[in-house]
Amino acid sequence: MSDILPLKKGKDMNKNKLIIHFQGEREINLKTLSRSLQGLNSALDGLKKYVDTESNTTFEVDSISPGSFSITLVEVVGLVQNTLPLLDNAVSALAGLKELLKLRKCLNGKPPESVKKEGVNVVITGDGNSVSISNEVYYAYRDDQKIERGLARISRAVSTDSSRDGIEFDFDINDDRSAIVYSEDDLIATSKALPLEAQREEKTTITSTVGIRKVNFQRPTSKWELLFLGKSIEAEIVDEDWLNRFSAGDIDLNAKSKMSVKMDIYTVGETVIRYVITEILDS
Repeated sequence: MSDILPLKKGKDMNKNKLIIHFQGEREINLKTLSRSLQGLNSALDGLKKYVDTESNTTFEVDSISPGSFSITLVEVVGLVQNTLPLLDNAVSALAGLKELLKLRKCLNGKPPESVKKEGVNVVITGDGNSVSISNEVYYAYRDDQKIERGLARISRAVSTDSSRDGIEFDFDINDDRSAIVYSEDDLIATSKALPLEAQREEKTTITSTVGIRKVNFQRPTSKWELLFLGKSIEAEIVDEDWLNRFSAGDIDLNAKSKMSVKMDIYTVGETVIRYVITEILDS
């Protein structure tokens, strides 16, 4: 477990810091504090299984401050067994926590619309926003539901406390300081844990007939307004041979034409994210 302990000074340690500001009254409800720390501990415990796997990392309380009630948490990174210090490009658990807090605020309690791997990072888009997180942190978040449940518990604990109007996470990682602020609305939106299946994009391939609502003459743009199962959709056509013949004037279409197509339907949970027509069978 990533036990949160009183801070002890020592040598050969790198220290990252997180100050949590519970915005609102100076005093804090014990239930709010304990549930928030339990959620935080659960998330950090899950992250430690995927990042800094060779380091000796503990999380310790440095101080509890008056004002809007703040707690300073220090991540103490010691030496690995072979006496080499933690590599500079390694992702610490607190750095991972920072990325996930950004991600959850970006998603705003909704499943992601797209997940794309770009080199050592994963770009996740949802609720009109995009955020990039490291591969290690993404796989930890995807594969260990304890992390998501822990972060949701923090939001739930603070959002149900009438004396709190938000929470601020102030990170100091490798001397780089930045803050993530959750308003009351943010806390309410992120207070429920997303199920694991809601974080994976699924593809279903079908053969069907679609009607044309509007002919698209703009190339290379290939998105078309179509009628599918009685409703209007926007679909991307990637059948290059058909598109080339259409552009050359070899295919005559109008707003009443119908086409038999092979189509991929991408969904996240029960939400359709996009339609992609991979082959025009006839038109």
